Amino acid sequence: EGLDILPMVMDLGRPSPALGWENGEEVSFLERTAGRFDMVFALALVHHLLVRERVPMKHIIAHFARQTTRWAIIEWVPPEDPQFLRLSGPNRRLYEALTAEVFEASLVEDFRLERRLGITGGARVLYLLERLRS
Repeated sequence: EGLDILPMVMDLGRPSPALGWENGEEVSFLERTAGRFDMVFALALVHHLLVRERVPMKHIIAHFARQTTRWAIIEWVPPEDPQFLRLSGPNRRLYEALTAEVFEASLVEDFRLERRLGITGGARVLYLLERLRS
């Protein structure tokens, strides 16, 4: 109650661009939101960016670090998860080497792992991360 929470829905693969004459009337979504949030939640998102948008893991993690001033909660969805398998389809072999350890190693440049919590009923994991100061 009374918390300043702003739920946002955005296609991060195609965020809103800068608009107007010479892109000068409104800056892009990513420019408007960089460093504006105390906490960023990325729930069931990373695997979509990896598979559908083909964004490298280190770029995904760096994006979350740019958006938050301190905290992030990121859900890890492993390649053997039914939704990951559905998304990756015939390309699933591309993600065979992708493990939680690989994911955790991609965090160290931008975040400190504060806590890890397995989600009941599957192999998904929630990570509470604190942004490293640059």
